[in-house]
Amino acid sequence: MATPLIISTSWLWAPATSMRLTLLCSLHHSAPAVSSAVEAPSSTSAQDAPPVLPYRVGHGFDLHRLAEGYPLIIGGITIPHTKGCEAHSDGDVLLHCIVDAINGALSLPDIGQMFPDNDPKWKGAASHIFIAESVRLMRERGYVIGNLDATLIAQKPKLSPHKAREAPSSPSI
Repeated sequence: MATPLIISTSWLWAPATSMRLTLLCSLHHSAPAVSSAVEAPSSTSAQDAPPVLPYRVGHGFDLHRLAEGYPLIIGGITIPHTKGCEAHSDGDVLLHCIVDAINGALSLPDIGQMFPDNDPKWKGAASHIFIAESVRLMRERGYVIGNLDATLIAQKPKLSPHKAREAPSSPSI
């Protein structure tokens, strides 16, 4: 059985000027913990060494300026609003935070390093592409998500009407 990844997210949205999201992510490994990665003092045996924990925790953070002329996309869902996140990709702050949290838990580069905004191939890219790559890397290393929690604080728009909507193309994480 794969070990779960725990993700806790706080999402703060400054009124009408910027959108910011923070995410904490915990990954659990599917393989049994091994103690060989822990250096035991010479006076003790390898069996006395503490085991390596079978989970990892990552933290994601994303910040975008809200501007006219951009769609507001949160978790793969387009939310009707006069402003959206100014970004090189689709500016989905929720998915960007999940990518950074997973990558952080795996000690991988952040979203800006993996998918740089100076690379034209990522211009307007849907953030589910970034999630799919991070999830692939996570699974390749034997981890799964144990928990993911996100909190969004925003004055406008009201997000309650959109909570039940499912993102059209989000991969299973």
